[in-house]
Amino acid sequence: MGKEEYEFPNIEQMADNFFTDLSLQLAEMAKGFFKGSFFKEGFTDYGFTAWPKRIDTMPHNILTKSHALRDSVTITEANFKSTNENINDFTRSSWSRFNHYKSLDYIIIYRGDNAIKLKRSIIESGYDFYADKINSLF
Repeated sequence: MGKEEYEFPNIEQMADNFFTDLSLQLAEMAKGFFKGSFFKEGFTDYGFTAWPKRIDTMPHNILTKSHALRDSVTITEANFKSTNENINDFTRSSWSRFNHYKSLDYIIIYRGDNAIKLKRSIIESGYDFYADKINSLF
C-alpha cells in the first residue's frame, strides 16, 4: 500500500472567503438597521426615539413619501486587494451609482485610516477627475 497524498487546504483562500463573506453580512445588517428606522419611524441607536410628527397637512408620515432616503443605501462589494483592475472596477461602479442617485449630496469613501468626501459637484467635473480622486486613496 502506497502513501496517500494529503492536499492541505488553502488557508489564504479560506481567510479571504471568510472576510469577504463577513463584510457582506455586516453590510447587509447595517443596511437593514438603517432601513428599519423608516419602518419604525424613529431612531434605534440607543433605545427608540420616535421621529417628530408632521406639522403640515400632508397625509403621509415624515420621510416616507418617496422612499428616496430609505432606498439610498447601497452595498458595493469590494475586493480588498489593491490591483489596478479592482480599483478601476470600484471607481466605475461608485461613479455610476453616485451619478444615478441624484438625491445624494456627497459620498464618503474609506480605505484603512484614509477617507475622502466627494461632493455631488464632482460629477460635473467628469469621470477622469473623479477617478483621480479615488486613486488618491490607493
